[in-house]
Amino acid sequence: MKTLHLLIAGIMVGTSLVSCSDDDGGETVGSMLGLSIPAVAGIPGGMAWAVTDTVGIYCAYDDVSARNIPYVCSDDGDVFGAVDGKDIFVKASTSLTAYYPFTGQSGVWQNPVINTLDQTTTVDWLFARIDHVGVGQSSDVTMNLKHVMSLLRLNLITAGQKALGVTISGLTHTGDFDTKTGIVSVADVPQDYVRTVSNGGLNEMELILLPQTAENVGITVTTNRGKEYTASIPLLTMEPDRQYDYVFDLTVGEEPVVYLVPGSAVKWGLDGTVGDITPDDVAQ
Repeated sequence: MKTLHLLIAGIMVGTSLVSCSDDDGGETVGSMLGLSIPAVAGIPGGMAWAVTDTVGIYCAYDDVSARNIPYVCSDDGDVFGAVDGKDIFVKASTSLTAYYPFTGQSGVWQNPVINTLDQTTTVDWLFARIDHVGVGQSSDVTMNLKHVMSLLRLNLITAGQKALGVTISGLTHTGDFDTKTGIVSVADVPQDYVRTVSNGGLNEMELILLPQTAENVGITVTTNRGKEYTASIPLLTMEPDRQYDYVFDLTVGEEPVVYLVPGSAVKWGLDGTVGDITPDDVAQ
């Protein structure tokens, strides 16, 4: 994909009864897993799947043939096939999980380390799970990929000044992602997250961050007039698959303020109020 915050996608899991030889030369009867993944942009202008995009698939059978199997996008743009023809076979009722982007190697469970300090390399991990997938199940089974990280959007109101540098501290920036379960773990030891941007006039920014709760998150802004403004968010709670919009306003008086935009904390990629988050969304 072409951007980090692209989409919430639906995975169509299609199966058909087949019989094929296993690695030992015997016959394996089961349902070969086929994937169709129509991409739906989470934001206006979001790109569709690219031909080389690859998802990783896990089956409940914890063996090499069903663990972290790469499925790559074909020329059709929404059809995914197993790399080198190493398809997963559904042998009985099972659960399936999918994540994007694929990492590691086929047959090996992955637990990649996350470090969000460098936002140019921070991965927007996506994950989905579906249960009770049976042999011979039809192709109308759908999984919805969701972001496992959180999105923080900061708008700077500077009254004609330009923000040359922005530093945010007090957030944990390291953790790991269990690609089998979709769980993101935050490092036990708190670490300051510092993000400095100098691009000749930044007045808004987006950060992909670990889901976490932090107190007194500090924000420091340096402007083109050589002034430095500091304020803080007393309590910041971020959940997976949610975006949080804050405003840093230095035009209100002697001291700048930071406030949460009304109706913020919506599902990542959607505009609107908290009402956009359904009880089902909260449960997930």
